[in-house]
Amino acid sequence: MDIKNKARVLVLEDDYISKFIWDQILKYTFPNSEVDYVSNVKDGKEVLIKNFSLVYDFIIIDIFLSGDETGIDFLEFIELNKNSIKINKILIVSGIEEINLRNYLQNNSINLPYIFIPKPVRYNDYISFLKKESII
Repeated sequence: MDIKNKARVLVLEDDYISKFIWDQILKYTFPNSEVDYVSNVKDGKEVLIKNFSLVYDFIIIDIFLSGDETGIDFLEFIELNKNSIKINKILIVSGIEEINLRNYLQNNSINLPYIFIPKPVRYNDYISFLKKESII
């Protein structure tokens, strides 16, 4: 699959504006994408379990979500199931400082490689960042 034309993406985001911006970015950068949008961890887990045979080119995870579970809980689920879930890249989106996130993940034995994307969401910044990280 040529990731420049098509990508399989999972977006875990509960903020309508951020979801809208990701939708615009994905339509612009990967016009033939297959995107699964979920707004909570429970639905994200269900999508990954249902699609366990598929490879996601990348997933976008917001850390702070409404409800009882956070993006960290989703990352813990991925860590526990990393041998059966196929994900090429994990993008973590958050307003916290990356060093704090990194320390928390390490302290909780989450050793997944990821790319950190800072909030607030700005369309042009995200496009530049995704190009820099060779995602687009």
